[in-house]
Formats: sequence, structure tokens, C-alpha cells
Amino acid sequence: MAVTVSLKQNQNAHSTGYKKWYPRAKYGRIINIEGLAQHIHDHHAIYPEDLVRGVLQCATRCTRELMLEGYPVKFDGLGIFKASVENVHGFDRPANASLHIGDTDAQGRPVGIQAIKMLCQASGEFTRKELSESSILQWSDLAESIIAEDKNRLGESGTGGSSGENSGNGNNGATGTITPNGGDDNGGGNNTGGGGDDNGGGTGFEEG
Repeated sequence: MAVTVSLKQNQNAHSTGYKKWYPRAKYGRIINIEGLAQHIHDHHAIYPEDLVRGVLQCATRCTRELMLEGYPVKFDGLGIFKASVENVHGFDRPANASLHIGDTDAQGRPVGIQAIKMLCQASGEFTRKELSESSILQWSDLAESIIAEDKNRLGESGTGGSSGENSGNGNNGATGTITPNGGDDNGGGNNTGGGGDDNGGGTGFEEG
């Protein structure tokens, strides 16, 4: 199996990456606990599916409970899950600090803690380095058609496209034309734990 990658153009006119094209992961359907239990059972038939489902449900509830008590929970080889506070604007001075969620200042701006969120830090073989080295990539059908159309336009205009071409090999499975600097800081990456992409693109499911 491979990670499917689509191409998305930055439409934020205020971004330095405006009109550039960026690779984005394309996701399939969400796998819930039922699906995960079935998947585990398929790999390890000695464990009944209902037993696996029960363990997963307990793990979910207990992980949530422990996080809300301030304990990071580590799934070896996957990630460390923990609760964190989300701030917007800071307090002017310590004496004004509040533990209320959703406070505003005199100007009506959100200040201090606005939400409790879950963070996930990759662990073990699931670190960014390990994933990058072991992943196989493939373009989505839509991305392949976008790349092919652009190559045709380059050929018709008589301009060379070598400066933007990155041919994939058996290691990453990617072929096609990528705009130079298409993966720079303006492209933004998905933050581990559900942070949004840069340039205003929120983390979620890419269509195409």
C-alpha cells in the first residue's frame, strides 16, 4: 500500500505561496473502532473480533480519562497522547491570569485559555524520519491528470519543464512536475496532533 498524494493550488492571495501547487495527502474513509477491530482480527485470527473491540473501547476511554488527569499516554511505536491548553492572546500581567475557558479582555478579544485540545507526538517507529524513509508515495488520479495537462502546455509553448520535474523511483513512487519550492515553508505541513496547514488550509480530508 502507498500514501496517495494530490496536488492543491494555494488560493490565498495574501500568502507568499499564492498560486503555487503543493502536494497534500489524500485520505480514504475513516476507520472506526469496529473497522480497526476487524482489521486486527484479520491479521491475528486467534483473537475474537468482539474481544479486540472491547479492548480498544477500554483503551479509548482510559486514554481520554488519563489525559484529562494530566498524564501523557504512550502507545509504543505509535505516539504519545496528551491534553494541552490553547491560548490566543496572553494576559497583560500574572495578576490578571484566569483558569476560565473562553475569557475575553476589555476590548472583547479572546484572552487566555480558549480550549483544551489533544496533542499527539510521534513515538518509536512512527517518527517523521522513520515515516519519511519507509513511505511509498503515489499520485492520485486527479493529480496525475493535472500534471499531464501542465506537461502538455509546457510542450506546446516550447518551454522546458526540467527545472520542476522530479522523477520518482521505486523508493517513493512519485512522478510528475512540481513547481520549484513547492514544498517550502509557505506550503505548510500537517502538524502532528491535528494542527492546521499553513496558508489557511485546515487539516482534513482532501478531495481529489
